[in-house]
Amino acid sequence: MMKKNQVLLILRSGIFAALLLAGSIPSFARQAPNADPLEASVAELFQRSCTAAGCHSGPVPQMNMDLTSDKFYASIGDEASTEVPTLKRIDPGSPETSYLVKKIKGEEGIIGLPMPMTGDRLTDQEIATIESWISGLGEVDAMRK
Repeated sequence: MMKKNQVLLILRSGIFAALLLAGSIPSFARQAPNADPLEASVAELFQRSCTAAGCHSGPVPQMNMDLTSDKFYASIGDEASTEVPTLKRIDPGSPETSYLVKKIKGEEGIIGLPMPMTGDRLTDQEIATIESWISGLGEVDAMRK
């Protein structure tokens, strides 16, 4: 007879497989939204600077990047940039090669204007928060996939 833990594991595996087959789990899946305090800070920055004006939220977000707090991770993680496809939107573990950071900083090689286009630019401290979050993604995201 199977033990209770074995039954639960089988049920969880079946549910996960059903969700995966249904396409409900993105390729850059998350375990829990904003479980990390640093990630919660990044979510708040995106909410205030990127979604408030409606640019990266709603039914048709700019560049297909929904940066609302419950969707931003799947929208930008380990995905090619629309503007510069040779770069990832965020390159886990590598903020210096992440297009999002380049776009926020207004670095050479970006297409269009630096972000955010409306409202105040992010402070050096806010950019450092995003860079720290991206730096920490390398090991964590191997477990999230």
